[in-house]
Amino acid sequence: MLDLNYGYSDCLAKSDEIGWKLDDVLRADAVYDFGRRFLPDSMVRNTTLDLLSERERLTLNQLTARGYFSLLGQLEQGIIAGSVRKAQLVLLGENEAARALVRVAEEEFKHQLLFERAVAIFDAQFPVECAGIDIGTRVSELVISRGSLPAVFMTLHLELVTQWYYSECVRRDNGTEPLVKRVLEYHWFEEFQHAKIDTLELVRETATTSDGAIDGAIYDYLQIAESIGDLVATQADLDVRTLEVAIDRRFDADDFERLRASRAAAYGSMFVVSGMLNPHFLEVVHRVFPEGPAIIEQRAKAVIDFP
Repeated sequence: MLDLNYGYSDCLAKSDEIGWKLDDVLRADAVYDFGRRFLPDSMVRNTTLDLLSERERLTLNQLTARGYFSLLGQLEQGIIAGSVRKAQLVLLGENEAARALVRVAEEEFKHQLLFERAVAIFDAQFPVECAGIDIGTRVSELVISRGSLPAVFMTLHLELVTQWYYSECVRRDNGTEPLVKRVLEYHWFEEFQHAKIDTLELVRETATTSDGAIDGAIYDYLQIAESIGDLVATQADLDVRTLEVAIDRRFDADDFERLRASRAAAYGSMFVVSGMLNPHFLEVVHRVFPEGPAIIEQRAKAVIDFP
């Protein structure tokens, strides 16, 4: 069992305190500074691509940020699906938990609008049309496909993926675009509370679940996570094709594949491995099933070479 110093009521009270409105964070007429990086190099993973000039690497950085925004918004659909389903299951006799889960879903809808706006502002300023994938419905189906406990593991994972950006960019002054930094900072303010609520859900679910069932749920969660990784990686091909148009350059087959693989690795790091290896996630898993972190870390290494 996890010994937590907070409950659902604490999370709801904090949500009331920090809640923000969309226009307070990102106005529809906002403008990005395209002279700056949008994401830290540690996330974008393109610093070793010697086939690109410095200006071309900057453009690829910005395109990767657009993909990050778009995919974050679509992954929110999976969290909404998991939270709404859980709220339905706990509503009778668990009103406070149900309220917290409904609050998560409500704020995730707001986050979807935030990232849709962030992408729309990007597209209005970027000189060429950007291509993106549509995976939101498929993510929702995956999250709820294996039952309640795997869904809780997966939603906690998804809540925590922005912790990497928060630690790499918001807490450090590394020159990233201020408006991008603001969007992801405010997004994390609420995701931090969501992660607490998902942790409470894990405590509640595992309290009456056998070790064998928790073990099975972890493997189901890993299958969901890896399937989501396969989905987000498909954005990589589109990023490189958009880059070719933006910089007016065509890559040969080998260089195209190098770039595509680097984008797939970046998205895999952002959305799959960063969640698997998040210290809070591994600590929670260890508390409810001590063998779990070793299983997850082994699978993470198999997904991608992650620093």
